[in-house]
Amino acid sequence: MELGVVAAVLGAAFLHAFWNFMVRRADDKALGMASVMIGHVPLAVLALITSCFIAAYTIVDGTGTRVAQNAMIYFGMMSICSAVVLVIYFQRFHNGVIKRVFTESWRVCLVGGSASFIAYGIVLWACLSAPIALVSSLRETSVLFAVGLGTILLGERLTIFKICLTLVILAGIIFLRLG
Repeated sequence: MELGVVAAVLGAAFLHAFWNFMVRRADDKALGMASVMIGHVPLAVLALITSCFIAAYTIVDGTGTRVAQNAMIYFGMMSICSAVVLVIYFQRFHNGVIKRVFTESWRVCLVGGSASFIAYGIVLWACLSAPIALVSSLRETSVLFAVGLGTILLGERLTIFKICLTLVILAGIIFLRLG
């Protein structure tokens, strides 16, 4: 068994023991157990809503790219449409921020905007030749890079929790490749 899987299962075992301890410690065991089970609902609903949004934009973008047969044409048009909507929004609710982009934040505009465009353009290009679900799963590994950049460039602490999550994500990548 891979180390990442071992770490994930051990983490799950700890969480299981922890909630079990909370229920056993309670005076009313039925109340404790009902509380744990009902406590699943808010997180499950949030996870479901999040996954629906991710699935929706992934399917729309993957399908749009395949229909257009060109990732850059599709994404370029989507970017222009999004920019028009966002400029209207910012002008209405954050007046002056568009001007400040060009005077105070032009580096982020140029470098960040280019990096974002290129990154998602590559993802959409990959959707032309690989299964959309696989491309989408691999795209979500960007959190690994975010952890690394946060640790190296921002001086954030690399906690055991972040290390374990990184190992779980890496195990997922391995499983995708093996599957």
